[in-house]
Amino acid sequence: MKIFAVSDIHGHYTELMHALDCAGFDSTNTDHMLICCGDCFDRGNENRAVLEYLSALPRKILIRGNHEDILERVLERRYIDDTDVYNGTDITISEFFGESCIDRHGRIDLSESLCYLERLKSFIGSMYDFFETEHHIFTHAWLPIVEKDGKDILYPDKYHAPNFRWQEARYTEWFTAYEQGLTVENKTIVCGHRASYNAYRIDPSRVKEDFSMYCAPGIVALDSATIRTKNINVYVTNDSLHESRTHSMTLTKKFFDKIKDSKKTVEMRLLDEKRSRISIGDTVNFSCVQDPEDFFTVRVTGLYKYTGFSQLALDFKPAELGYSLSQIEDLPYDMELIYGESKIKEYGALAIRISHLL
Repeated sequence: MKIFAVSDIHGHYTELMHALDCAGFDSTNTDHMLICCGDCFDRGNENRAVLEYLSALPRKILIRGNHEDILERVLERRYIDDTDVYNGTDITISEFFGESCIDRHGRIDLSESLCYLERLKSFIGSMYDFFETEHHIFTHAWLPIVEKDGKDILYPDKYHAPNFRWQEARYTEWFTAYEQGLTVENKTIVCGHRASYNAYRIDPSRVKEDFSMYCAPGIVALDSATIRTKNINVYVTNDSLHESRTHSMTLTKKFFDKIKDSKKTVEMRLLDEKRSRISIGDTVNFSCVQDPEDFFTVRVTGLYKYTGFSQLALDFKPAELGYSLSQIEDLPYDMELIYGESKIKEYGALAIRISHLL
């Protein structure tokens, strides 16, 4: 597969099209795949065009950036504050939902374009924390980092890092992590978030105003500060994708319907031997216990390990797990009834973020 990777588009559709054209990307070529390492929106004025283009691409991997987290929070609380204006999220909201949708107090009225609300939620929900190929790891800013014995290290198991660790990782400064040697053996981390000119901090050969892609052993930094340079860096590489596997799971009708209607986006299971074989990018066939002939398929976009379901419940919004705010306290007890306390202590809990196939 020939992979074309970009990052930090920030609502600049025209610049994206120019960059991909210059790089030789052909959306009709079945050997071409686009990977976007996050921050698709905010700051630029072509956010709607970016959404339409990326949504329609047949072969793509979308990585979640910190601006996707920000946009998701704004859409949920329906309020813009000064920080959101600094981040350019008000531009995105106004473009999708109308210039008058934000009042002078920062309150947002989405009633005129609810269709875009669902489309944006679905688009963000389809994003991965990271995507791994044979030789690369594509992510937004870096992989999760924890402190051990007074020293920063990569989270021991990136495939099962808790959700909050990935949220933190989307703000990591790649040049700091790289300087600390927090890389992955035999892999190149492809990232964005902080502009590539920051390479001057760790590489004497780079000048401060160099916004070209920074490539060094174990790293490719893409962010070209598009809002300033009107340019988007494209990393082109030939690499092999890991084979995707399909798993089968059953659900009671209550939760089956919630996942089918995209109201529940995180499934919870015991992290036993069977579930430990699930990987990012795999598919899951869900069938209904009451009607086995009723089934649908989703993509696995995130995997998160916890010592128990109480810890898991604290790391996600209740609706993501299929619970209401008043019911969420029942979740650990519900899981204990299914699996038993001893098995949960033995294996731990697994949260599986899923997305309907686009």
